[in-house]
Amino acid sequence: MYETVNWSLGGFLVTGFAKHLAPGSTITGSFRLVDQPISVDFTATVVRVDGPDRDHLAASFVDLGEYGMSVLERIITRRLFRG
Repeated sequence: MYETVNWSLGGFLVTGFAKHLAPGSTITGSFRLVDQPISVDFTATVVRVDGPDRDHLAASFVDLGEYGMSVLERIITRRLFRG
């Protein structure tokens, strides 16, 4: 499990990543909020590893699916209104 530094409808940046992956690699996984039971599967392409900090991984979503996009849009919208 990794902690998200930031995320958007286009992708995400996580910390605590210690594996070696080359940019352009395809990864699959799932994300969820700590306080929510909802889990969303995704496929993404690695954009960079160890940037901006040593244990970071940035990835761009390739396949999030309609359900995943809907969940992520709700999460982002909720956080925008909370300030």
